[in-house]
Parts: sequence; C-alpha cells; structure tokens
Amino acid sequence: MNMSNSEWIIENKWLQKILKEIRKQLDKSRDFKEHFKRDYIETQRDIWHDIGSLSISNGLEQIVEFIEFVNIMKAKKRNHEFTRKLEGKYERMLLSPYFGRIDFLENGEEKAEKYYIGISNLINDNYDFLIYDWRAPISSMFYDYEIGEASYECPEGIISGKLTLKRQYKINNGKIEYMFDSNLKIDDEVLQDILGKSTDNKMKTIVTTIQKEQNKVIRNEEYKNLIVQGPAGSGKTSIALHRIAYLLYKHRDKISPQNIVIFSPNDTFNDYISNVLPQLGEDNMYQTTFKEYMHNSLVDRFRKENYCEMMEYILTCKKEDDYKKRISSIKFKSSVEFVDILKQYVSYLESKDRNFTDIIFNGRLIISSKDIKELFFNDYAELPLKRRLQKIKDRILFLAEPYEKERIKEVSSKLNDSGSYIDEVEIMKRSTDIVRDEIKDLYNKINRMTEFDLLDVYRRLFEKLELFSANLNTKYCENEIDEIKRYTLESLKSGVLNYEDQPPLLYLKGAMGDIPRTSEMKYVIIDEAQDYTPLQYEIFYQLFKSANMTILGDLHQSINPFMNVGNYKNI
Repeated sequence: MNMSNSEWIIENKWLQKILKEIRKQLDKSRDFKEHFKRDYIETQRDIWHDIGSLSISNGLEQIVEFIEFVNIMKAKKRNHEFTRKLEGKYERMLLSPYFGRIDFLENGEEKAEKYYIGISNLINDNYDFLIYDWRAPISSMFYDYEIGEASYECPEGIISGKLTLKRQYKINNGKIEYMFDSNLKIDDEVLQDILGKSTDNKMKTIVTTIQKEQNKVIRNEEYKNLIVQGPAGSGKTSIALHRIAYLLYKHRDKISPQNIVIFSPNDTFNDYISNVLPQLGEDNMYQTTFKEYMHNSLVDRFRKENYCEMMEYILTCKKEDDYKKRISSIKFKSSVEFVDILKQYVSYLESKDRNFTDIIFNGRLIISSKDIKELFFNDYAELPLKRRLQKIKDRILFLAEPYEKERIKEVSSKLNDSGSYIDEVEIMKRSTDIVRDEIKDLYNKINRMTEFDLLDVYRRLFEKLELFSANLNTKYCENEIDEIKRYTLESLKSGVLNYEDQPPLLYLKGAMGDIPRTSEMKYVIIDEAQDYTPLQYEIFYQLFKSANMTILGDLHQSINPFMNVGNYKNI
C-alpha cells in the first residue's frame, strides 16, 4: 500500500524524535562509562596507596580491607560493562531503531495505541515506552496476527482487542528507505530483498522477517525439549538463536549466556553464527562442537583419530582388508543396541563383587575386606563407580594415617635411643623416610584395589561382549558380534583410538562419575541433529540432565551413512 505524503511526514517526524532520544541516551551512557572507568582506575590506585603490598604479617585487618576493595572494584567493573553494552545498543539503534509498528485497540478502550517494535526497548525519562523490544509480550502480535482480532499473553493474563494497523519499515543509517502497511505475511519480494543484502559471511538476525510459525517456535515454553525438523536453508539455526535471545530477555533474572551452550557441527559454523546474539543485544553463549568436547575430556595416552580422518577412511579405504570389519564396528557402536549394552555393562560394574582384601600395616588390621565391601555396596552405593572407589580410597588412607604416625614415633624413639643422631629434625626426617618406605607397598596395594582405568574398563567390555549382547533383541548375529569384538580388541592395541570408540569411552567416563557436573547449563542447542548417534544423545542427557534442549536437524541430510541418529525416536 502506497503511503500518502502526510503519512511520510508524520513518520519522519517520529523517527527524528526517536533518533534525538537515542542520541541523548547514547551520550549519557558514554559519560557514565567514562565515569565508571575513571572510578575503577582510582579505586585501584587507592588500594596501593592505602594498603600497599599484601602480607599475612601485616595482620588480618589488612586482608579484610583488601577483600572489601576487591568487591568494590568488581562492582565498578560490572557498572562499566553494563554501560559499555548500553552504548553498543544505542549505536545499533541509531542505524535502525525499529522495523515495525502495530496499532492495537484493547477491548474496553476508545482509542488504539501505537507500538513501535525494534531490537531493544527505548524508554524516556518519563518511563514512556517509545520502542518495544521484539521479544516483549505485546510485540508477539506483530508476528502472529494480521489486521483484526488479536491478543497477547502477559503476566496479568490474556489481553484481547483488535489490530487496526500493521506497518513495516526498512530504516538504514537513520533514514526510512521504505515502509508499507500489510494485511499479509511479508511479501516474498521484500523478504528476498532483506535476506539478499548480506554483506559478509556472517549469519544475520531475522527479527524483521520472522513468520508466524517461526514465532511459535521462538516463544514456545510448553515443552522442555523441542525438535525442529527442516531442510537446509530453512532457517532452523537462526530461529534457535532468536529463541535463545527471547529466553534471555524473558528470564533475564534466572539465566544468562553462561547458562547456554550450542553444539555446532564445526568451528567454521561457530564463527558463522557468532554475530547473531550480539546483534540482538545479548552476549554470546558458550559455543563448542561435540568433537572438541570429547577430545578435551578423554585421556591423551592414545593418539585420537579425529572425525575427518574417520570420514577419509570411510570414503577412500574400501579396498583395505579390514574395511568391512571397521564399517561393521562403526555401525554397531552407533546403534541403539550398543547403548543398551553399555547400560548393562555399567550396572554390572557397579554391582560386581570386587577383590577387596584386608588392609594390614605392621601386623595390625586397619580395615577388613568385609568392612570395605560394606562401604562399597552400602555406605557409598549411591555414588558412581569412580567416585565410589575414590571415596573408599580416601577412607582407607584416613584410617591408615594414625597407624603411620604412631609407627613414625616408634622409629623416632629407637633412633633417638641409638645415640647415632643428635639433631631432632634429622631424627624426624629419617624416621619418616623409613616408615614411608615400609608403608609404600601397602599404599600401592590400596591404589591397585581402588584404581579406575577407563581404557581397561572399555577393553574388558569387549572381552565379554557376547555376555552383554546375548539377551538383546539385536539384528547382529553371533559371528558379527565376535568379529566386532576381535576387531576392537586388536585396534585398541594399535596406540590410535578410533573415532567410533571415543563416544563409548566418554559415556563410560560420565557414567562412572569422572566428568564434572554441568548443572549450570540450563539450555542446550544441538545443531545438525541427524549427524549424532543414539549414544551421543545419551551423553548429552548424561551431561545436561536438567537442561532444556532445542534439537535442530534434517533426517535427509546426514553426512555419515554409518554414524547418525537414524530416527528421532532414537533420541
């Protein structure tokens, strides 16, 4: 719809008013930023002037005073960071303060209110909203409704009424390039114009082009976990990032970017999406790849084959003698059946009777094998295996300490009576060395009894693979299981850890309690979902049990024909 000259004049006047307000707030934020910066530097200077170098010899009061200064500096740094972010927000808004407007007549009211919608809120000194953030409840009507009956949900409940106008703008460098009123979704021509003007290889925000169905995904909080299936180029990743921006806005008192992680297919893609959240006024979340996380979590005793090396083998080594064996092994270790085998194996390890023996030092019983078993099967039974064994080791060493100290006293007394030593310090050192040499074998025994070798645990699984696969309803016959067993045991001797063996190791490491908890992560995004195996999803669940997950993928676009999810039912 063409705009009249009078409409253009009104809209340009409004834009100039908005730009004036933004400039005012920008200047104010810059002044505050410089003030906080100077304040921070002065506080640093005061620390050295009033306290000087920190030393325990200067007394507890100096340490307390120093801690108070540190807390003050932290607060000033937060203030500076906040104003720096405000400055960036206003600089972005100067270029394009808003992209939409709705006029909404609430039921029971006589006059429709105008609501301009942009990347961020703009509030004047009288606390009037001049621009509404695209994530605000009322802004949802811009995406969900055309002219006519409309409603939105806010903390007070559902507000109903009518949209009397829906207008879209293209503002660039503080000037309206075009605007139009619309009763329809964004015209294809306009959409293509907006999407086609990408100036670099970074993903752009799509707040101006979000469609109704996409908006439902962005604002959906009905389900803890969300799966978005769509072809390449359909905007799945962009929608997920805008969903994160929405959640950060709505739950800003509960979550921060540090509570969110995205697993991308590769580092190049991480770089590609790195601009989206900053463009929306949010800090970037934690970005990683499953391969990177796995590589950093596993031991370095072996050289770890990377994903590209495995793919190169699959594509180029078809004529090698062991090719079919390895492909069979890859498929097996990517299957739902193997997940069940690993779960069985973990249960077996946790309930298996271990070779605990009496701990005796210098002819005296420190703890019996019966009491150690009581610790393992009862007192510490709720702990994962690795942590359980560590707890038992700590307990035994705690019980052994008084016996060691008593023995040191005995030896020290004998050395003193011998007359061969005069210096008490020398006597204590010598007696400690003697006793530690005596108890060394006992400590080695305790270490062996409570040790946890991840690779050895994995190797023992394949030594007994037929035992754990026997009761499964599996498509793999006995000969195939035996071939996979032999191939895996042989490859583990090579000094190179095949890529397909790394996820099982990571799963076992987590199941044994040997991976730090990630309870601070509240939202997880998994991109290219089709390229993860059922076992990798078990690992995600293991790592992020309490987190909400958004899973994005296209089942028809799997890269590896032998290592993929197969079906979303396998998640």
